[in-house]
Amino acid sequence: MIYIYVICLLTHINILLLAFLFIIILIDKLLVYKGFNYINIMVYLCNLRPTTLSSFFFATNVLHLYNKNDNLYFYSFACLLTASVLNHQTNYKVLYYIDRACIINVVYFGGKNLLKYAPINVLTCLIPLKFSTVCWLYYYGYFQNKYCFDKDEKKRNYYHMFLHLLCSVSHNIIAYYVP
Repeated sequence: MIYIYVICLLTHINILLLAFLFIIILIDKLLVYKGFNYINIMVYLCNLRPTTLSSFFFATNVLHLYNKNDNLYFYSFACLLTASVLNHQTNYKVLYYIDRACIINVVYFGGKNLLKYAPINVLTCLIPLKFSTVCWLYYYGYFQNKYCFDKDEKKRNYYHMFLHLLCSVSHNIIAYYVP
């Protein structure tokens, strides 16, 4: 029964974070005054980049996996959270490769847990669709200079934040079924 409360709490946290991102986007679209961009004020008041802030979506996964039996999945997400925040804030090449390694690790353990524990239902059938969407936005965008690799930095950041959200929600669904 406690797991139902935890998944509800994490879902509410993700919804609140999503609402926060939408509010930032809305403020950014509506309140531009003579080149004075309010999203930049909000983000740089704390001296964080937008993609760094969206990396904190993975904190919900770390919290969700804390009391689960799969410690490797938990530590994979803890490493991904740390590497993603550092990579997006600093843009050092070494941290980029560490972030990539953490992503591969999380995808591996997420896929393993999905196949091992998750029953076939509507939620779990959406996970491959979300995975395909993430791959499309990232890799197709890379080759076409679109989405996450758009020339417009704002657009690029919004798509990357959307990727973080999709991944976090998908892995929270997978973590729900891990005993």
